Amino acid sequence: MSKTDQPGDAVDMRWASTRLRMARMVHSRGCEALVDHIVLFYAPFFPELSLVLEIGRALERDLGRRETGTQLVEWRLVEVLTLDVLRNQNPDGAEVYSEWIDGKGSSFGTTFRPETSLPIRRRLVTLRNDGAIDDSSCWYSAKLRMVRMIDAPVDDMFDDQVHTFRSTDFDAAHARAIRLGRAEESSFVNWNDQRAQWRLAQILSLNLLGSGELGDAIDVHSEPAPMQDTDRVPFDTVFHPERSKPRSTGV
Repeated sequence: MSKTDQPGDAVDMRWASTRLRMARMVHSRGCEALVDHIVLFYAPFFPELSLVLEIGRALERDLGRRETGTQLVEWRLVEVLTLDVLRNQNPDGAEVYSEWIDGKGSSFGTTFRPETSLPIRRRLVTLRNDGAIDDSSCWYSAKLRMVRMIDAPVDDMFDDQVHTFRSTDFDAAHARAIRLGRAEESSFVNWNDQRAQWRLAQILSLNLLGSGELGDAIDVHSEPAPMQDTDRVPFDTVFHPERSKPRSTGV
């Protein structure tokens, strides 16, 4: 029986997610890039930070094995940014991450056509994803952009969400992602007596994760993080992710 079936003898276990910030450290140049990874994992409720740090260390080793060339390169865990126990405990359709972003201007009443989106399509190859092939029954993740619009001179608000689900191929995964986003849409009157809408605007990315059981921890999404001048630290910098104060995204 897979973990997705939620057996009765595992009631003390929960699906959770975390966002980990990793640094690509090059011996001669120091920190060259920051990449954030969303990891879905199965753990006792509520997971301790120490468990998340173990996952981050495993990701360090996994990413490091994929570096080529003669120059010394290491991936290091910088910080645990978020930690959530999922409200939807079925990974087939679960929202595993959410990030709110301020928009500019109001687009109330706009008709979006997410089916015309051209999302980035990737096969992730970290944390138990090595054997991922596009076959008849695979796990995927999708990053969706939802937009909140208000019938007033109020800026839009974006909610970028990452969902996991099963599908048969990338085209079917695109259609499933649209259905998941449509299910998040709503229209209502807010506390200021203004008409408001949540609408699916775009499918930003699709990731093929692999087939079979998800395992104890799986990398479901990654993207570059913006770098500041203060992030360009030398190679011998020691990071302290154990001091992280992860926030909840509410998923």
